[in-house]
Amino acid sequence: MSSFLSVEPTIIVLQGTIARVSVAVQDANGVAADPFELKLDVMDLSGNQLITDTFPAPAARLMHPGVGQFYIDFGNQTVNNETSYATEWLFNWRVTLINGGQQQNSIQKVKIIQPKLASLIPDLRIMIDKSSKLTAPDSGCYLGYTDANLISYIEGGLQTINAYQPSLVFTIDSFPFEYRQILVDAALITGVMSQQLYAVDTDIPNYSDQGTSFVITHQAQLAGFLNQVTARLDKLIPMMKLQLISSGAIHVAMGPNYRLSSIINASPSGALFRNMFFRS
Repeated sequence: MSSFLSVEPTIIVLQGTIARVSVAVQDANGVAADPFELKLDVMDLSGNQLITDTFPAPAARLMHPGVGQFYIDFGNQTVNNETSYATEWLFNWRVTLINGGQQQNSIQKVKIIQPKLASLIPDLRIMIDKSSKLTAPDSGCYLGYTDANLISYIEGGLQTINAYQPSLVFTIDSFPFEYRQILVDAALITGVMSQQLYAVDTDIPNYSDQGTSFVITHQAQLAGFLNQVTARLDKLIPMMKLQLISSGAIHVAMGPNYRLSSIINASPSGALFRNMFFRS
């Protein structure tokens, strides 16, 4: 009998806080079911283990509030400083529904973000999603945008800014927030690219059935908007970087033979100096 693990792909956690990371287990019919065995490994991006836990063995961190429901409160500051700094953790959930059955794996990412990055989420959301479109990961509907989506767009926008000349490279911590709108606009480009691909998959250029017809096309409008924002940032990003580059200075020192050299250079060819040498 096969099983199904339902997890949110990416969970955003504010630095220094505690977040609940959960998983739901279902059988082949989509009914919640307790597995024969559930294992959890939490590791950093280098593969170093932070937490290893198992159900139904006496679990150290795993909680089981109901049939097929499991969670862990991540952010135990007194033990492992799990959310005390910005980083990413990988949660590897492994479930076996019945004894001897096939094991199912699911990778979940927990991203710890600093408050400075979190402050950009509302700014980008109001730009890209004024109508608050529906987002229901459990039902497979990603028309709207989760916080994890917006964070990935902001990071993508920052990489876009770093690709422009002059060669100034920013991190979220070092980015000058007096230019935060440029970062939001750059993140908007990444988000619109994602939405444009969604439109390519879901647009209906022409549908007709017994005289009833309709057209759903968003890709062309998104492409036009993307070109407009890109053209704007092509000018603004280099201008912003130029304002952050020091103009520099140069120091020139005249040598002891500066005056004599100037006279010789200004003299005509063959001029005799002190009856000792002449300019060729």
